[in-house]
Amino acid sequence: MGKNKQSGAVRHPHAFSTHIRAMILAGAVLAIILALSAYNYYNLRSSSKIESIDALSGQRIACCIGWESDFLLTPRKDITLLRYDTNADCILGLSYGQVDAIALDEITMHTIFAKTEGLEQLPGVLTSVGVTVYSSYSAEDKLAEFNEFVTNFVTSDEYKPYHDAVFTDDYHMADIPEITDGKKLVVGYVPESYPASYINIATGEPEGFGIEMMQRFAYEYGYTIEWVETSETGAMVQLGLDKMDFATCYISDIYRVDTENSGQAHMSEPYFFADVYLMKIKDGETVNITGEIEY
Repeated sequence: MGKNKQSGAVRHPHAFSTHIRAMILAGAVLAIILALSAYNYYNLRSSSKIESIDALSGQRIACCIGWESDFLLTPRKDITLLRYDTNADCILGLSYGQVDAIALDEITMHTIFAKTEGLEQLPGVLTSVGVTVYSSYSAEDKLAEFNEFVTNFVTSDEYKPYHDAVFTDDYHMADIPEITDGKKLVVGYVPESYPASYINIATGEPEGFGIEMMQRFAYEYGYTIEWVETSETGAMVQLGLDKMDFATCYISDIYRVDTENSGQAHMSEPYFFADVYLMKIKDGETVNITGEIEY
């Protein structure tokens, strides 16, 4: 029997590889052009100088999605607001020239300054937010007591040292006496909400300025606290089921309408006030991250 023969033209073996090399070369040239364009764009944009919060028009401002600064700046049409998942992402965007400044609260900014180099706060305050606690519908009497307590506390001489302690490098809670045989108060806390609520690694106990505020309230009104570890989502569920009286974490009253509309919890009056600022790279410096930024 005869052998089958392939019909048609036969391509030279080097023709295909030459075609592939041409395509690779063209792709490489295109990549270089795009990279140079991006470099020139970010170099030009990163040279933009913001000297104060009064000069934001036309600037690119970063924020964490859903945070206070997002709510605050969303209505502004004269800026480009870029929303990131985390503050670490915001800092990377700032480092690579994708944004001109980051908007965030002073508590978070203080934590970031402790873990970075080359950043600075712009003069001027965008706004102030009040930190609150959640309460269940069944704890309305206790909420009324708490609101009475914090309204008096934030205007007292005790408030300033309590507030300022949060911004020290060696923050620790005040020593508040504990009532062991008082009325029961079930308080949920979110351990991932530093510095409002977290776990002291040495003692295994909850700490933070939100924890301290609940301790101050409990001592003043004769309550014994039963602490319950939870998450922010879990706290809302447990409050809706009346499994706890209060839940404390770093939550501001800017979310009050959403909380009340959820039908699961109330919000207290603010017990701690924090300003919202802008942060940028210092002139002539680069950003160096020296510690883990967890959120």
